[in-house]
Amino acid sequence: MSGPRPHPNRAASVATELNMPNRLRSGIIPSATRTAVRFGLPAVLLSVLLVLHLQAETVSRRSTPTPQPAESAGLPRIGLSETVLYFEAERFMELPPVQVITIFNTQDIGVLHWDLDVDRGWLSASPATGQQNEANISVWIIGSFQVLGQHTGHIIVGSNNAINAPETVWVHLNMLCPIELTGDVNDDGQITQSDIIYLVNHLLRAGPQPLPLVQAGDVLCDGDLDLGDVIYLVNFILKAGPSPCNACALI
Repeated sequence: MSGPRPHPNRAASVATELNMPNRLRSGIIPSATRTAVRFGLPAVLLSVLLVLHLQAETVSRRSTPTPQPAESAGLPRIGLSETVLYFEAERFMELPPVQVITIFNTQDIGVLHWDLDVDRGWLSASPATGQQNEANISVWIIGSFQVLGQHTGHIIVGSNNAINAPETVWVHLNMLCPIELTGDVNDDGQITQSDIIYLVNHLLRAGPQPLPLVQAGDVLCDGDLDLGDVIYLVNFILKAGPSPCNACALI
């Protein structure tokens, strides 16, 4: 004897639950499953056919390669020899040397059109524009900038035809105080009686000024270089008086 047969409407019920009508109309369900629905085959068989089809759909989607960005459109790509530059300078002293970065076309396709922009007033780069696949760019610090401390700026490399524009070069500047020891007016790395003689010679006999800057002799940090600084220096060296101030606060 055969077992009990499913209710004749059960297949239709399962088809409705699984959104079968819409899938049939849209052509998603394969012909074998559509035949099962048309002839009212058992609900279990209908469900199995649908699950197998959906699994096949999933595998097909996963195996389909994702389209890659079109690098073959004949467009150049910006390359940079350096993406970070470091400069160090002493305030009011010699500027750090010019540094050079190279802009080039990594794709070797077409001609790279590039332009430069800087976002800090103390930073400069040249040339500012070009239309070639390799170019050297000079980067330097503007001499009028004398603010002590650490500073960061950027060179933005733009292009109207490169696929990866814009690119950025980070520029770090450390502006130091050139006076290491206030009162060391002969700049020999220590404060001794020879500094007293040097300072007196400068003030009374028009001798050379304190090194590396005249502020090195302003041990009172009052903005004036006079005999008061000599007396203060004598007191510090010969009588263990208070230490000279930090002249870096004056410059």
